[in-house]
Amino acid sequence: MERTSRYFAYCIIAFATLYACGKERAGEPNPTGKQKEIEIVLSTAPVQTSRAPLDGIGMDEGNHNENRVETLDLLVFGSDGGFLYSREATALTPSGSEHTFRTLLQEAEDTLTVHLLANCRTLVRTWEAEIDRTGLRWESVHGQLIDTQPERLVNSASFEPLPMWGTIRGTISGSYTPKRWGPVQMLRSVASVDLFVARTSATAGFELSDLFVCFAADRGAVGARGNGATDPVRYVLPVGMSSSLHAVEGSRMQATGIASYNTDQGAYDGIAYQMYVYENYFTTTSDESARPMRAVVAGIYDGQKSYYPIDFLVEDGVYRPIIRNWKYEFRVTSVAGPGYATLEEAARGVVADINVEVIAWNKEDVTMGVQGLYYASMPGKEVVLQRTAGSSGRLKLTYTVRDGGSEQFSVDFTGAENGTQQAIPDGIRNDFFSVVMIQTSDGAGNGTVVFEITALQDNTAVAERTDSVTVTFRELFFTLSIRQLDGASDGWEDGGEWPVGGV
Repeated sequence: MERTSRYFAYCIIAFATLYACGKERAGEPNPTGKQKEIEIVLSTAPVQTSRAPLDGIGMDEGNHNENRVETLDLLVFGSDGGFLYSREATALTPSGSEHTFRTLLQEAEDTLTVHLLANCRTLVRTWEAEIDRTGLRWESVHGQLIDTQPERLVNSASFEPLPMWGTIRGTISGSYTPKRWGPVQMLRSVASVDLFVARTSATAGFELSDLFVCFAADRGAVGARGNGATDPVRYVLPVGMSSSLHAVEGSRMQATGIASYNTDQGAYDGIAYQMYVYENYFTTTSDESARPMRAVVAGIYDGQKSYYPIDFLVEDGVYRPIIRNWKYEFRVTSVAGPGYATLEEAARGVVADINVEVIAWNKEDVTMGVQGLYYASMPGKEVVLQRTAGSSGRLKLTYTVRDGGSEQFSVDFTGAENGTQQAIPDGIRNDFFSVVMIQTSDGAGNGTVVFEITALQDNTAVAERTDSVTVTFRELFFTLSIRQLDGASDGWEDGGEWPVGGV
């Protein structure tokens, strides 16, 4: 299901012979010992005045503020794994898209491990002031650097820079000074939740106003330590982390402000300010203080304020863990019912369905539809077929029905350019493609529909053959795109054959 790209903040740390700067902090080695100055160059993406469309996707790449590094702190550990000292990196004057930081590190013959924390200075200073931390291992330090005010990171006109973390290993010996360390991968310590509503006849009765997150983590680790999971990578959660209805008692995670976006894929209304949350891996609802996170869309429907819950699900209906540096983007294609009257009802109700360049987030892109007591989501809507007859591909839709109504789906080709539509068992066909629906239901209103799409003829043309199919589920609909690769002799990069006669 997942359509992801691995994007990170890349840091190149260049060592140079420069004037001394950087502040000494508690727990440092003897300040009279020999130290070497390093320069850390941060290059961030160009500042944008608004959220710009992503190439080929038509939506946004996020706010440029997500890439800001205002403060940088270094926690230095020795080869035995024990904490030695910390240093602040002092920012120099920015130049264009580059920002330069400097600091001093103590000469050492053994290999050092340096953890970099961006935009976490207040937290690091408080941590240092409590007791002498010398000798602690990163496993302990990681568990002590905990942000307990996640609501501060909800974007607004006054943006709070996002916490980030990275690590690097190297030696700063008296006989050798490397000219460069890196690149260092900097991860944002939070995930982003974003929402867009298509402006079509299917959403004409709904006016977007807010996005809420309920059962979000009430705290998060600003540093990272892997917990063993690799698909995708997950990190250790703070001890005592909970996810009650409101992330912090009496405080709502709420993003407001509406902006309009015109893209190649159509017109959308979106939440102007971002929602940022810490990780939450809970996947059951049995414990009221340890529930999976859910989003709630709010707006005006038929003249009344209405609330629509959205669950973060994988394609088989299991709750999806919320992971740092991931962007969870929802696109609403249809709103055909009143939803819930209050946020609390929606939150508990059934789904109605250093050279740093931060270029993008890992991505979750889900198209969804909601109608009061039924919901459908579809993570992928395009299938690419090989040029030979018999080539096939599958797309999957997940749905939930809580009103006891129909679970019936229908499909139709949107045009007749590839021949007249004919009915076949559980699907349709024309001259070039067939679409068969394979539906599975648990009998309690939860199910999936797999759309198996097959090429019926070879494509011998020098252009791709395309078609589209409309999937209808009561008052919700989705459009599937079909591409069959062309017969051009140089098309092997798209899965074709070598040219006749070789190369």
